[in-house]
Amino acid sequence: MQQEIFVKPNTGQQAISMTIYQTGREQCRPRHCYGPAVRLHYLIHFVLSGAGTFCQDGLSYSLQAGDAFLICPHKVTVYEAAAREPWDYAWIEFDGLKARDYLKQAGLSAQTPLWHDSQALQPGHAASTLLELQKQAHGRETRQLGLLYLLLDQLAQYAILAQPVKALTAQEQYVDQAIRLIQNYYHSQLTVEELARQLNLNRSYFSKLFRRVTGRSPQAYLLQVRMQVASQLLLDPSLPVQTVATSVGYQNPLSFSRAFVKYCGLTPSGARRQTAAQLKADSGLIPGGG
Repeated sequence: MQQEIFVKPNTGQQAISMTIYQTGREQCRPRHCYGPAVRLHYLIHFVLSGAGTFCQDGLSYSLQAGDAFLICPHKVTVYEAAAREPWDYAWIEFDGLKARDYLKQAGLSAQTPLWHDSQALQPGHAASTLLELQKQAHGRETRQLGLLYLLLDQLAQYAILAQPVKALTAQEQYVDQAIRLIQNYYHSQLTVEELARQLNLNRSYFSKLFRRVTGRSPQAYLLQVRMQVASQLLLDPSLPVQTVATSVGYQNPLSFSRAFVKYCGLTPSGARRQTAAQLKADSGLIPGGG
């Protein structure tokens, strides 16, 4: 038995914090395989019954009921149902400015793509939340997003219970505050000098501290956030590129276009065309393409 539900992507400002692209469920045939394939957004699969394997970066993981696995954007993955007891799984595809941070709270990343909770399949836990979200596929957007946030919170809650919470050092707290400022004010004329001033730190010391904790400069992180939001806004064909530029902190559209090309390798218009073509292709997903 197979069931698929597709949720229309959000557009405009709604796409900034979190967007649901599709959600579905499938009872796979024996040895049904999907991939090698690359996705544009995050996908989480919950194994409801049966078993299968998930492969990424040359590693193969065996999964069964209660397990979940994460597919990150632009990672090549393959997953296959078992021959004897093929899995029945449910999935959700989503993205947004804070998606990576929420997944990190749940201990999920490209390097750690597996999640397990012995209670995941029980009523009121993660899998049932995802199945409830699927029932709301044609309901109110606020309800859908609320359930997505609940699902991510449930994933994070298990991660908190599974291991002691590590307290942030004073230096990490400064960087955490800086990241929150960037995520909240990327659309303004935010600069590294302003970030350092907000934290009462010397600019040079702040930049070195940020790089030491995160592995990149504050300028690079600010650019990444702006370009991620810009990529989401470009999904809405009704938004002029100039409006997108202003929405991510660029008053000069030419400066925005140059920054976008440098970061993404495409012009904003070119990225818009490429994404539209990819979304069109994804809308014709074959069974098991979740």
